[in-house]
Amino acid sequence: MPSGYVVYVWGSTSYKSLSAFRSATGQETHGIQADPRWVDRAGGDFQLLAGSPAIDSAWSSATGEQAVDVEGSARFDDPTVTDTGTGVRSYDDRGAYERH
Repeated sequence: MPSGYVVYVWGSTSYKSLSAFRSATGQETHGIQADPRWVDRAGGDFQLLAGSPAIDSAWSSATGEQAVDVEGSARFDDPTVTDTGTGVRSYDDRGAYERH
């Protein structure tokens, strides 16, 4: 993301980076500020491409987290990616779609 953009707004305060937001609020300790590597953002295809930092990195015990993605596909542990997620499953992908 280009510098100067607001990444977070918390209350009435704006933050231009994840680290600034985290330092000021103590929130998003597991957040990632990186290109999610979607298939086609402009076209509305938010499935993940290989190499996305969102793969196998979600907090699976977060409120509302499902055992399946938006299409009903089960969460999948990508054997080529080191699991960095936490919770009941360390391999859920961030976002609506699970990469298979």
